[in-house]
Amino acid sequence: MSYVLLDNKLVASAAQQKLLTRCIRTGKLISGLIRSLGNR
Repeated sequence: MSYVLLDNKLVASAAQQKLLTRCIRTGKLISGLIRSLGNR
């Protein structure tokens, strides 16, 4: 079980899931951009 602290406040489970999803999407976007630039 993991807890996310944001500005020293405990984040609710739903908010944690939303943050996790956003981080994963951002990581995939950045990885895709790096891959596409590497193929040029």
